[in-house]
Amino acid sequence: MEEKLQAGRIKPPTGIVHLARNFIHSALTWATQRTQRFIRWVCVRLYLDAPRSESLARLRELWTLPA
Repeated sequence: MEEKLQAGRIKPPTGIVHLARNFIHSALTWATQRTQRFIRWVCVRLYLDAPRSESLARLRELWTLPA
């Protein structure tokens, strides 16, 4: 009985298909997070009365990768 149930289950992808799905998922997650951060930054900066140069400096700080 258990063998029939196991045979009917979908097996998880392996090999190149699995790697491609992981890469696509990671790329989409990264792009979405970057976009959300940028939109939040724009919303905050629209309501702050800060000079443009200061705002752009803060944006550079947020978007540079940690060393």
